[in-house]
Amino acid sequence: MTAQETKRSFGTLLLGTLVFLVCVRSWVPASTYAHFDSDQAVFGLMGRDLIAGQSFPLFMYGQRYLLAVSVWLCAPLFALFGASITTLKLPMVAMNIAVVVMMWRGLRREENIGPWGAAVAILPFAVPTALIGTRLVEHAGGNIEPFVFTIGMFLLRDRAIALGLWAGIGFLNREFSAIGLIALLLMDIAQGVWRERLRLYGTVLGLMVVVVATIRLAARWSTAYSGNPASFGKPRIANIIGYFKQQLPTLLGAWPRKLGDFNIQSQVTVGHVAVGCALLLWTVAALYVLFWRKPITRSELGGMPTYLVLVGLGQSASFVLLTPSGGDPMLIRYLLLSLLALCGACALAWKRPEMRPLTAATIGLVSLFHLSGHLQLIGEYANGAPPRSLNLLADQLLQRHIRYATADYWTSYDLSFVTQEKVVVAPPLGSNFRMPSYDIKLEQHRDEVYSITNQPCTGGEQLLNWYLCRPPRAAR
Repeated sequence: MTAQETKRSFGTLLLGTLVFLVCVRSWVPASTYAHFDSDQAVFGLMGRDLIAGQSFPLFMYGQRYLLAVSVWLCAPLFALFGASITTLKLPMVAMNIAVVVMMWRGLRREENIGPWGAAVAILPFAVPTALIGTRLVEHAGGNIEPFVFTIGMFLLRDRAIALGLWAGIGFLNREFSAIGLIALLLMDIAQGVWRERLRLYGTVLGLMVVVVATIRLAARWSTAYSGNPASFGKPRIANIIGYFKQQLPTLLGAWPRKLGDFNIQSQVTVGHVAVGCALLLWTVAALYVLFWRKPITRSELGGMPTYLVLVGLGQSASFVLLTPSGGDPMLIRYLLLSLLALCGACALAWKRPEMRPLTAATIGLVSLFHLSGHLQLIGEYANGAPPRSLNLLADQLLQRHIRYATADYWTSYDLSFVTQEKVVVAPPLGSNFRMPSYDIKLEQHRDEVYSITNQPCTGGEQLLNWYLCRPPRAAR
């Protein structure tokens, strides 16, 4: 075996290790109901409708944004293997793997990085905290997809037609994806080549408009294309405080967080102060080297490391400027793309030989802390999945042969997917904006519709934390 073949085999081994780590951290959230809710259930129900020929969903039901890319990816799996939590989330895992492969491809083209440098730079994405790992395979319409679209934009940056089509679809899927085009433009401005690329950007923007207009027009004939477009907040001091106090430590695993506080069925706590201290010290050292001792060169401004940093920082800036509530812990999903900033910074630091030992040690230590959280979560579920109340409630409804019911939003669609629609549950008539077909079914079987509430009712039965109220006629 030649030296070149040995080097290529070693690179393949490192890439395979990164993919393996993605599969490890995705195992529990992608194969169990560890992290599931009605929003995710709606996408699963859309997939069931699609393969049954009952609908043609282009956007999430009841919304004019979140292009249903993930629905069209999981629908074939539903047709082949049935609708389940695994077939619902498997495309999300595949997109995580695609992100690793695309970053590997882009970083390996950089000078002075090599296979080790690329692997270290990708580790923050491949092994984030267990909390972030659940969000990266969450079927929510816009968590992992912006990673795929933004990194794809960099790889397609010199192909105007492909970039325009890709960017248009990405923008409709989640507006965050537009940060990728802004990052490309900033890089061209910094390198002084933006004038030469004006024609390319004109073509890209023109195609984006065509793609967006065409899909929006087609969506008028799709199912449940209604409601409001994406809404945004406004810049507030509270957003900055929430970003640094709540969101950034959660994203990086720099402060303890109980998974149970983030709608994850687990008693595990992840995040360590040591991680925050290690990353802070490394950041100070990296800034000193990259901006003082050996400043970033103009040629480096055109590479993937710089692009990743700009995309990540752009996502953080968007969060601070546009989020409706910076301190809401559940809004961490709007900051996920910021992980790319750490990946890009690691790659830039690796180009300075004196930074390699510190970078490898810091990222290695952080990854070990994060991996321990994933292993704890796996161990917890290997010994028996923690009971999930909505799954238990679903079993109770099936045992009673109940077919139709109403409940609040966060209970209804979750139950419908868990029971494979053997029990059709929706919010009361007039408040069901996600599944219009359910209104028809409940109306047709109004004498069979039970109510699931949090309050006692006459003639009702307590089931776990809920009360099962009989249909009005049966109650009389």
